[in-house]
Amino acid sequence: MLHPFTARSSGGGSGGGGGGGGNEIDNYNYGEKWRIHRKLITPAFHFKMLEKFVDVFNSNVDVLTKQLSSHVDGPEFDIFHDMTLCALDNISETAMGVNINAQNNSSSEYVQAIPRLADSDKKKKIPFLDLLIMSSQNGSLLTDEELREEVDTFMFEGHDTTASAMSFTCYMLANHQDVQDKVVAELKEIFDSSDRPPTYNDLQKMKYLEQAIKETLRLYPSVPVIGRYCAEDLKVGDYTIPAGANVLIPIFALHRKEKYFPDPDKFDPDRFLPDNIQMRPVFSFIPFAAGPRNCIGQKFAMLEIKATVSQLLRRYRLMPGTSPLRLMPDIVLKTVTGINIRIERR
Repeated sequence: MLHPFTARSSGGGSGGGGGGGGNEIDNYNYGEKWRIHRKLITPAFHFKMLEKFVDVFNSNVDVLTKQLSSHVDGPEFDIFHDMTLCALDNISETAMGVNINAQNNSSSEYVQAIPRLADSDKKKKIPFLDLLIMSSQNGSLLTDEELREEVDTFMFEGHDTTASAMSFTCYMLANHQDVQDKVVAELKEIFDSSDRPPTYNDLQKMKYLEQAIKETLRLYPSVPVIGRYCAEDLKVGDYTIPAGANVLIPIFALHRKEKYFPDPDKFDPDRFLPDNIQMRPVFSFIPFAAGPRNCIGQKFAMLEIKATVSQLLRRYRLMPGTSPLRLMPDIVLKTVTGINIRIERR
C-alpha cells in the first residue's frame, strides 16, 4: 500500500518535494519511480561511504578558512555566500567526483548556473552519478533524463540546504557566546592542542556541537515548508484529509510549538539532550522531513556541518553583527539582509 503522503520528488534531495496536481495513475507511477530511484541511491549513504567523504570536507574547509581570513577583525559580512561555495565544492566532489573549485572560481559558468537548477532545463551534458549506473539492477539502467534529474537534485538540494544550515549555525553561535564556548571546550577535549583535521570518529564525538546544530535547525530549518500529496483518505483527529489533496507541512511553525518547545524562540541546545528528546513526539522535530520520503542525505549533511563549523571554531571566534535577520520565504530558508557575523582569530 502506498504511504498516505507521497512527495513530488525523486527522493535525492534534502527536505522533500512540493505538491502539484495529477491523476491517480500518474501519482502511482511516480511513487514507483521514486521507490526505484531511492533504492539505487541508498548505498551511497552507508556509513562506510560517508567515512570517505570526511577528507573532502576537511580539504574544502581549509580553503574556506583561508577565504575568510580577509574578514578577520573587519566589519560584519554575509557568511552565506562563502558557505554556499564551500558546500558546492563538497557536493560536486563527493556526489559527482568532480572538483569544480567553486570557492576559488565563483564566477565560473557552472557555479553561476547552480542556483537556477530548480527552474531550468539542463540543456548541456553533465556527468552522471556513477553510483546510479553501478547500482542499477537487472540490467535496467535509468534513462539519461532520469540520471539528469537525480544529478540536478543532488547538486541543488545537496548544497543550498547545508549552506543555509551551516550559516545559521555560525550566526547562532556568534550571538550566543556561552554556547560557542561550550562547543570550543568540547573540541579541546577531542583535539587537545593538536591542529590535525577531524576524523570520522572525531565527528561522532561532537555531541554538544550536534545539539547546537539541531537547535539551529529547529529555529531555522533549511526547508521551512514541505509539500505532500495524500494518496488515500487519511484520518487526523476529528478530520479526514481526502485522497488527492495536496498538503503543506509548515516545519518552521511546527518547530516553534510551545507544547513541545517551551519558550520556543529561545536558543537552547540542551533541548536535544537524550532525555529531553525522549519526552517529545518523534515528529515534533523534522528538519529533514520524516517518513519514507525523509531526506536521504541527512547523515551526510550532519557530517558536513560538523566538519565545517568545528574547523571554523578552532581557527576563529565568531562574533555577532548588527544587522537583524529578515527571513525570506524561498525553497531554502534565506534572508533579505544576509546572515551577518564578524570573526576574530583565536
